[in-house]
Amino acid sequence: MKGLKLPNLAFCLLPLAFSLLPFHTSAKAEKKNDYANCAEALMQVNVPPPMAATTCGEMRRPQELASCVLDISTKTDIIPMDALASCRRVRRPLAMAACVVDIGNLSDASDGPNILDHCRRSLIPDQFSTCVVGLKQEIDLGTSQAMTACINASDRMGDFSQPEMTPEKENPSPITPPPSEIPST
Repeated sequence: MKGLKLPNLAFCLLPLAFSLLPFHTSAKAEKKNDYANCAEALMQVNVPPPMAATTCGEMRRPQELASCVLDISTKTDIIPMDALASCRRVRRPLAMAACVVDIGNLSDASDGPNILDHCRRSLIPDQFSTCVVGLKQEIDLGTSQAMTACINASDRMGDFSQPEMTPEKENPSPITPPPSEIPST
């Protein structure tokens, strides 16, 4: 043992010391799953426990639903139950929540239900909110007017109100089918 020094001995015994420590629970068991996090988040904003359980249990991505409700109810004047009803009815709840918050920051509290409905109905909520915010920043429009203008806009590739200019063919030849032989009886 002449060549074995105390620091080397301690280094060799370190793995043995860790293996003898008692572990009561694993880290995975301590981590809550998405459904538990969803229920906890909804109850934080006073959604009744039975409603939180039912809603979170129905969702494929419960964490997105919870984030949607939390964002809307904490960053706007919209009540959590209204936010919950809308967040349940969309495919992309996080995009809808961002839409509601973006438009809500430039609007009166009384516009909340209308904003929630328009963002829920929009197929592309982030583009819709960008449109509304942009119009409100440059033009003196009410929130309702801006949302109506943006919800009626569509993703057009060109101006379809003008007839398309195509060159006409000169003397188009009529298409005639080849004569068919019909057997006589």
